[in-house]
Amino acid sequence: MNERIHTSTLLGQTTRTVTLPSGLTVQMCQMPGFVTAYAMLTVGFGSIDTGYRLRGKDVRLPAGAAHYLEHKMFDGPEGDAMLQFDALGASANAFTSFDKTAYYFSCTERFEEALAVLLGFVTSPYFEGSSVRRERGIIAEELRMYRDSPDWMVTANLLQALYRNHPVREDIAGTEESIAKIDAALLRRCYERFYCPDNMVLTVAGCFEQQTVLELAQRYFPAARWAARPLTVREPRKVRQTFCEQQMPIASPMFQIGFKAPGGGRENMRHRLLDELEEKRLADKQFGSTKQGIAPFYADKYAKKTVLAGELFYPEHLRAHLTDLLAWKNLTLTRVYGAAPISMEEIDAWLANYCEKIKPFICDTGALLRQAQKDGKRMLFEAQLGALRDLDYGIHPY
Repeated sequence: MNERIHTSTLLGQTTRTVTLPSGLTVQMCQMPGFVTAYAMLTVGFGSIDTGYRLRGKDVRLPAGAAHYLEHKMFDGPEGDAMLQFDALGASANAFTSFDKTAYYFSCTERFEEALAVLLGFVTSPYFEGSSVRRERGIIAEELRMYRDSPDWMVTANLLQALYRNHPVREDIAGTEESIAKIDAALLRRCYERFYCPDNMVLTVAGCFEQQTVLELAQRYFPAARWAARPLTVREPRKVRQTFCEQQMPIASPMFQIGFKAPGGGRENMRHRLLDELEEKRLADKQFGSTKQGIAPFYADKYAKKTVLAGELFYPEHLRAHLTDLLAWKNLTLTRVYGAAPISMEEIDAWLANYCEKIKPFICDTGALLRQAQKDGKRMLFEAQLGALRDLDYGIHPY
């Protein structure tokens, strides 16, 4: 198990974060003087996760799949899990957002039993066909209710105006048409692809025993299982429309202004990720990295596990080279750090976004510098690495 401690001097509280062998992250904050305990299990599966890649093919999901799954997770062969919480005197609920689904409860007594109920129904799904079909009517009514809410509609209209392709522009619960495509088999596939320990975080705060939490978490999550990587969506920088208006019978007008920032989505700087994972692995022996990915970058360069800029002009060669590198890198991610692997689809998305932007700046830098010297131009050298240690000219036989 990997473990780290964070103490807030401002709040006077300490949080203990433990990553179990299964990949589940457990965060615990004991709060002396409190009589209530709070627990939340969060899954990295939200409304923007509208697909994943399986055996080299893109699998698309109907809008609202994560929300529909949340509704049916409380079902069990012995009845509704909410009734079990009620019997224990615990208050429980759940929600789905754009990027996550969360199940939570609070109680003042019988915490261990309530936590066992939470972990039990999340790890033992029960999808019965007729029950899943009946839920469509409930969700359809929920959709109509939100459409009558000015608070929600002003936000929904803003997102639809800002985004052209990204699923954040869709209602979290989907549409009547999309939820009609959801059945028990599809919910099962969503569960198997995303409800995996490495894609979950269990957070507990208040009055409880940490050892109880860890023992229960290990009992219900005994083995590692890796979640699917959600499909990425290419979104243009320009907004879809600059103004949107809807008339509703309310006393005071409401408005929102949005700014579309570059980037976003689930794009990750992988050298930074490796830096963070290594610091996490070292725990109290960490060397204080800046977590900017510098050390993993130099390591990859010296090990010749990188691509050259010129390879961008040869797509077939580049893809073959990247496929080999990815197989090697994923061994490090999964076996050393217990992290999720990187998919080729993620690499393709990055190349599609940046390749053409980089190409115009690729040239023979040696020739460029010699010409600059010949023309009498002033040149600034960065000498931090010292003589004969240049990462390119020092390891490649130019």
